[in-house]
Amino acid sequence: MAKFAILGSSYISRLRDFCEGDFKVPGDCRFFGKGGMRTDSIPHWMMADLESFNPDVVFVHLGGNDIRRDSSPKDIFSNLCAIVETLKKSGAKVHIAEICRRGDFSKAPGLMEASFNRQRNAINRLLIERYGKCIVKIPLQYPADYDNKLVHFSDYGIRKYFFMVRRVFLRC
Repeated sequence: MAKFAILGSSYISRLRDFCEGDFKVPGDCRFFGKGGMRTDSIPHWMMADLESFNPDVVFVHLGGNDIRRDSSPKDIFSNLCAIVETLKKSGAKVHIAEICRRGDFSKAPGLMEASFNRQRNAINRLLIERYGKCIVKIPLQYPADYDNKLVHFSDYGIRKYFFMVRRVFLRC
């Protein structure tokens, strides 16, 4: 039986809540999500649990919370690469989500939308250059598929996200 894992921040914890922990894939699927998580702040227990689960396929959606007014896209990209390479060493096939747009930057003092998008686009380009077909484009429409704060997905958006992530696993 295949093992699937989903690693990320609030997008993943909200996805788990949406499907009530049942991802409806042929195998065991576990969620490793925590709101606000960044690439440099994944709890050690979470990575240990993920690695001991020994998944065949991992979907990673991280990086957006790392972007700050003075952050370095190359540093965020390097952190993402370290996570991906750690997971690959354990034998997992890894898919990485692009960093999505957002509209509320109140938790990142001084960060403006233009700066966020510039950094997000730079990180996404680096990810595509390095991992190519393992990058998953998030086909949600901004702002239509987002909630009123423009950070998380709306009910309709999370449903689209569910089917998109699930399709990644079903194609493996």
